Amino acid sequence: MSRAAILLLIGALASPHSASAQVCTPPEHPYFEYQVERPATFVGDTAVRPRPKPWVRGAASPNTDPAVIIAAFIVDSLGTVQEGSLHILKSPSRETSDAVRAVYTTWKFTPAMVDGCRVAQLVQTEVER
Repeated sequence: MSRAAILLLIGALASPHSASAQVCTPPEHPYFEYQVERPATFVGDTAVRPRPKPWVRGAASPNTDPAVIIAAFIVDSLGTVQEGSLHILKSPSRETSDAVRAVYTTWKFTPAMVDGCRVAQLVQTEVER
């Protein structure tokens, strides 16, 4: 290989504007589900776990079922639930809320995606026991 070809190759590899380099700048705040291309998805298995379930028109609303637990929390760009981010929005009892609080930091998710970058997302979901 000629010296010019080698220098051209080294220049292309060292270029900060390489076609394969993607810069993912973390946002200041977590995204909502409607703002992401692929929402965070639960992948773990625990005794108490989130139960994402689309609510079907005509089915009982989770707000009318007294046994439903609804929780909101932040899943970071690594798929981990941020400690301290849990908010119990609806629960049938204090004991049920305490059971969710005891395990929510063990939940694992595939992180949400925006423009090919992993991002934090605010997740609101039903929780099953």
